[in-house]
Amino acid sequence: MAAQTVKRFYKLVDVLALPSGRFAVTLDGRRTKTPQGKIVEIPNGDLAQAVAAEWDSQKGTVVRNTMHLTSLCNTAIDRPPMVMESQTPKTLLEFLHTDTLCYRSAEPASLAELQTAEWSPLVQWWEQTFQAPLMVTESLFGPRQSAQAVAAATKYIEGFGWGRAGLGMCVDVLRSFVLASALIEGRIDAGTAVRLARLETEFQIQRFGEVEWAHPIDRAGTTSRTAAAAFFARCTRTVPE
Repeated sequence: MAAQTVKRFYKLVDVLALPSGRFAVTLDGRRTKTPQGKIVEIPNGDLAQAVAAEWDSQKGTVVRNTMHLTSLCNTAIDRPPMVMESQTPKTLLEFLHTDTLCYRSAEPASLAELQTAEWSPLVQWWEQTFQAPLMVTESLFGPRQSAQAVAAATKYIEGFGWGRAGLGMCVDVLRSFVLASALIEGRIDAGTAVRLARLETEFQIQRFGEVEWAHPIDRAGTTSRTAAAAFFARCTRTVPE
């Protein structure tokens, strides 16, 4: 997909505190707007500063595809139907049933051992934190997770307001509900989350080598999106939709 770019059209980026207690990012004194033309009002000061930093970091050309926090704020305000559908409990729960950490390789033995060593501690953390068991399998057609696990995950999802956009991005990028929740709850950092999500890929790279330009770029882009999504989720977790 081609990057969405436009020539930088502003000089000064600032954050404006609003009477409502929210914050606006301004470009040469003008408040930013969403794709639907709505004024962007950000409910958290730290998030507003981070969004402003995204705008200020654009040098010469504004590359919108790199502005993950700005995009998440726009999504939370505009609530485009297709995106909102991807963030419903029903949709997000599908990632629990197909969670990367719950589907293990039978062979080669070295990969199976690596998955057990790296993934099992987080599966155990999730089970203890959410008070629900997770089923781990080597079959591609493994069983659905238990009603207890589904109920615990549903309660967790429903605890997010604006922040559900960040939770949804984390889950989608990592292909793992377990990794997403561990990241948002501070059990692991974004770099670790991405490494664990890519464990089999990284294993293969160690065996067969790395595509010099492709793998590092993919890894860095994934880490950037994941870190932004987790930060957004934490900052706006309880903000009503």
